[in-house]
Amino acid sequence: MPVAGKEVSLNERISILGFIPERDDYHTMKTTKALALKVSLSDDEAKKYLIKVNKGAGFKVTEEGQSYTTTLDFTPEEEAFIQTRLKGLDEAKIMTEQYMSLYEKFVL
Repeated sequence: MPVAGKEVSLNERISILGFIPERDDYHTMKTTKALALKVSLSDDEAKKYLIKVNKGAGFKVTEEGQSYTTTLDFTPEEEAFIQTRLKGLDEAKIMTEQYMSLYEKFVL
């Protein structure tokens, strides 16, 4: 059952995608597969808000994309996964500015 929607920015969605593991236990993989699909950018969003910076996988968000937000409904399991990852960054003292707004939305 989804919880109330949270407004998340394009950069926050990209940051959440960075939490998705390639390998883990069954429950985590099932939760994160759905989460990855939820926060992934549509082809239209990628075309409109991302600029390829080099021939590799590098990109940056356009100026218009910096202020683009969408409201997503997260399940309790998805929220718990995101909270665990953010708390881990904080406890290890490796939190960066990139994750601060997510921490404020999901943990505080």
